[in-house]
Amino acid sequence: MQTETINKLNSILERIASGQKPSELREDAQEFVASLDSAELAQVEHKLVEAGFQAEDFQSMCGAHLASKGDELDPRLLRLDEGHVLRTMLLEHDFILRFLSELEEVETRVASAAGFAELAPELEDLGRLSRNLLGAEPHHQREEQVLFPMLEGRGVSGPPEVMRREHDEMRKCKKMLAELAQPEGQKEFDVFQRWLGSTVGTLVPMLRAHISKENYVLYPLALEVLSEPELWDSMRREADSIGYCNFTDRPVE
Repeated sequence: MQTETINKLNSILERIASGQKPSELREDAQEFVASLDSAELAQVEHKLVEAGFQAEDFQSMCGAHLASKGDELDPRLLRLDEGHVLRTMLLEHDFILRFLSELEEVETRVASAAGFAELAPELEDLGRLSRNLLGAEPHHQREEQVLFPMLEGRGVSGPPEVMRREHDEMRKCKKMLAELAQPEGQKEFDVFQRWLGSTVGTLVPMLRAHISKENYVLYPLALEVLSEPELWDSMRREADSIGYCNFTDRPVE
């Protein structure tokens, strides 16, 4: 880390050591984290967690870091070879983002409808989108079983912990969406509308934000921390053994 970065970090750590609570320093810490590059983020995260910051604190800091980076992918991600673990994950993210946009459109049409009778195409789309989102499970498993453990082995524990927690929350939403997409889940229409609106209103922004954090923070961080090409070759073999999303070549019909 650069001298200025080290000095800012030491200032925060000294204030904690003098008795100030991490919660009282959250705003300063967020501003500090937003100024870091991916490699520095990994080192700083470890120090701040050791000093008493919780995973929830670091989740907010990741958000600050993300906001400071704009909407351009790290050029190194764009240069990855076909089949690279992260390139495949980025491709899957593109599919998922399209599914989320379609899901919002379906929910909007359902919200303005008078009953199930006029929603045959929308209910068919809902079932397809639900299956596709559930079909992203191998993506999450490859992160949880391959990428995250490698990062944690290099001392990066906060971001993977945050991502795992979000995976679990999103799984609950996707399960609810799947239940609503089944005929037996479609009882009274007004109840169906409310549940679908609530589920989509929770899942879509959560999953979009999750993908942004991975694309713009976690994946560049992984390239910094896991720099050996042979390591990624080994991870690719592990990822192959888990499998891939059923929509990578074409969406589930």
